[in-house]
Amino acid sequence: AGECAMLGPCSHLLLALCFSLSMGVELFQTPSAPSPAFLSLHSPLVLGCRSALPLRHLAWTRPSSLSLLASSSPDHTAYKSLQRTKKLRRIRIQIIEDVVRRVSDPSLEYHNKGATTSDLRRLLDHLKTNSATEIPTAKPVVSSSSSNLKAIEESLRRLRAAKVVPVLRGSNAQRLIDRGLELSRMPGCLAIEVALDCPDAELVIQELSAKLPPSCLLGAATVMCEKDFIAAAEAGAHFLTSPVAPPGMIAFCEERGLLAIPAAMTPSEIFSVVAAGARVVKLFPAAATMGPEGLRCLMALRPFKDIAILASGGIGPGDVGQWLAAGAVAVAVGTQLVGKDTTLSSAPGRGQRASLAAEEEEWVREGRARAEELFARYHDGRYDELPQEGYR
Repeated sequence: AGECAMLGPCSHLLLALCFSLSMGVELFQTPSAPSPAFLSLHSPLVLGCRSALPLRHLAWTRPSSLSLLASSSPDHTAYKSLQRTKKLRRIRIQIIEDVVRRVSDPSLEYHNKGATTSDLRRLLDHLKTNSATEIPTAKPVVSSSSSNLKAIEESLRRLRAAKVVPVLRGSNAQRLIDRGLELSRMPGCLAIEVALDCPDAELVIQELSAKLPPSCLLGAATVMCEKDFIAAAEAGAHFLTSPVAPPGMIAFCEERGLLAIPAAMTPSEIFSVVAAGARVVKLFPAAATMGPEGLRCLMALRPFKDIAILASGGIGPGDVGQWLAAGAVAVAVGTQLVGKDTTLSSAPGRGQRASLAAEEEEWVREGRARAEELFARYHDGRYDELPQEGYR
């Protein structure tokens, strides 16, 4: 031991290694301290020579005789694993407690705040009440992929830019397709809806999806159930609206990268739909229930001021300005904008004045100019660029 004490640091390590090999001692190196090596010497002979090896170079373990004998036993391994699990559990609890405190800050406003904090609190309660061996994997607050979220946000941006959303509803698919394409060529027409309660509505959406300019958002209206969700999504719609709040609509759209717009009629219904995850709420029937002044009063309240409202139902072209001024991000307008001839069941007259019905005459004489004027009035040109990369 006296001779060992006179050796240098490297020699001390070499001597310890020799002792370890000769006595079956385990040598390991920690990631945090690659040099010098840390030795766990389980041999009484080596422990007896401890004075020969400077502590500044070696870290020694001093387990009891019992733990030395059981250091490699299955029970000891299980014990160490349990200790690591408990430590991981404590760390997770501390992290989630800090996150809950931050996201619950009353001064912080963000989308779906109630659901986010509720999910985190449930996870925290689960960690605190269950045993250390039951560490659940946290469910993502937002389950959609980044590409789906990007598509949804892009659709919402386009809807805000459009301001006016013409709604196509009729019994002749070709009329609706022709009118949709005609409207899309008008400057400022950045969104179109097709009602699913029309015959061949899926065909109309498919045709428009293939032929509309990339800058025009395409939606499916009057979706009522999962069958409608699937049909609209497969036909090529970017957003879905409904006169009600169908169960599963929001979750379906989030998974597909579609903008869900369920409907509500009262402040309580609006608040509930937003709490369920809706980014936009369709106020329906807007003209018959709340009116522009009612919406203005509602939007003056802090809990509602940031809610995106699509006003729809009984609104004419001359009413659009009042709804936008009251706080709606967009207004849906039906036959008063797209033309009453879209409701005809007969094939379109193809522009031959002699064969035009009275409704078609009205569109040629006044309707087309009225639509062009309305789009131009609320079109500022800022969103004429093509959709952002990754947009569906």
